[in-house]
Amino acid sequence: MLQIQRMHMAGGREQPYSDIGYNLGSCPHRRILIGRGAGILPAANGAGLNSGHYAVLAFVGFSDFTVPNDDLLHAVLDAVDYLREHGGAGREIRGHRDDYATSCPGHHHYGWIRRGAPRPTAASPLRLPELRPGDRSEHVVTIRRALGTADQTSSLYTPEDPDLMALVVAFKTRHKLGADLVWTSACWKILDHLEKPERKITLYSRSGVDSLVKSLKGFELTFDGTTATCKHNGANAAGLPRYACTEVTPSPTPTPTS
Repeated sequence: MLQIQRMHMAGGREQPYSDIGYNLGSCPHRRILIGRGAGILPAANGAGLNSGHYAVLAFVGFSDFTVPNDDLLHAVLDAVDYLREHGGAGREIRGHRDDYATSCPGHHHYGWIRRGAPRPTAASPLRLPELRPGDRSEHVVTIRRALGTADQTSSLYTPEDPDLMALVVAFKTRHKLGADLVWTSACWKILDHLEKPERKITLYSRSGVDSLVKSLKGFELTFDGTTATCKHNGANAAGLPRYACTEVTPSPTPTPTS
């Protein structure tokens, strides 16, 4: 999402946008990411098309992850519900290709839209890997951010990172999962259970901060002019130092641009 924002603002779509062109993003882990937010004109639909519809980005591509899973479809519909509740969006859901010469949003995703965008009957089961010291996986970044390690970007699950290993042992001990360094399916299930009462949303623009502060429940949001910090109001059920916190550097309040 951040890479797309940078591309849009650098002129990757013929002219520089003032912010990411999408109002919201949705990912295959059923997460919503705030772009311009509700009540702000998008810039991603195409010239002359932005005043009629919000723009929701779904993270599905032309290679690797090409068929949207149930959690991505849930996330898209969660984003639509959010825009209906907080931004006055209507009932219509259209694909980008309905109004613009593009293959977006892809064959599979567009077929789902043409079927009326039904909500899946059940959420996708977790399919997350067991991790052992020395493994490398993109999911290690998820663990690092959930546990609040100093390094939140490395994909290496390594015993040479004492900060990560200490937090893993503390997490497993706290939840009676042993004290070894293997991150198991039981660890993922507990982490998923702890996240569900909280709606975890990442902010990527100042407009997203302004939109979210009016609607987010169960969280406390502070903004010092440079960095927005979002954290849960209640007791931290995980007992982790930075759990459910997201810090970003928002861009200035955008001016709607086609």
